[in-house]
Amino acid sequence: MKVGEEVAIKEKERILLVVPENIPSELKQLKNWVLWKAEWDEKQGVFTKVPYCMTGIRKASSTNNRTWSTFEKIYEAYENGIGFVLSETNPYVCIDIDNIESIDALSELAQEITNYRMQSYRQVEKAFMCG
Repeated sequence: MKVGEEVAIKEKERILLVVPENIPSELKQLKNWVLWKAEWDEKQGVFTKVPYCMTGIRKASSTNNRTWSTFEKIYEAYENGIGFVLSETNPYVCIDIDNIESIDALSELAQEITNYRMQSYRQVEKAFMCG
């Protein structure tokens, strides 16, 4: 694999379904949620995750909380995926560790990072597009 190839969605069928019960209720209570749509990027030859407002018509912004919504509303409207927006008003940090097929197959460094705090949420995605 070439650098960057493993983080792109090449087939829409590889997009994971949202499983609400696997998302911490603490995060679901916040109004930091957006839709994202898998849109084909002709230049890169991959699908990219483009954030959208709840209506799915207007693009969302990572810096404008007026474009975010509640988890419930976003979940009801989603087709491709949902996203949580990190902001200065919440205490969360996300760490993206690429090339992991399973939680059971973490490298020593990845295991150390994920075990750093006891209260954590982990999600494994085989296909993911940063951006």
